[in-house]
Amino acid sequence: GAAVVIKPFEGEIYMDEDAECKGDSCHACKDVCPCNAVSIVDNKSEINPHLCVLCGACSKACPQKCIVINREKINLNNIRSRSWEKRISALMSKNAK
Repeated sequence: GAAVVIKPFEGEIYMDEDAECKGDSCHACKDVCPCNAVSIVDNKSEINPHLCVLCGACSKACPQKCIVINREKINLNNIRSRSWEKRISALMSKNAK
């Protein structure tokens, strides 16, 4: 109870069941994750939603496009720059990855 962590986004992240994760031979998503939310289990990437902040780094790094992110809400309310606000808001679009 000493610290409260507010994630920048709310939403969901999951693996596309139709895509073929290369897991042990790739590691791109695991290597790029700033939160250590990705691990390789049974030769497939697995994402811990409790550690993930929905930043999208893993999704962008995945050459097989296995990772799907759906952001539903932005929890940032201290943005003062109009250009930064536009860029963060763009992450909410359905086409953003």
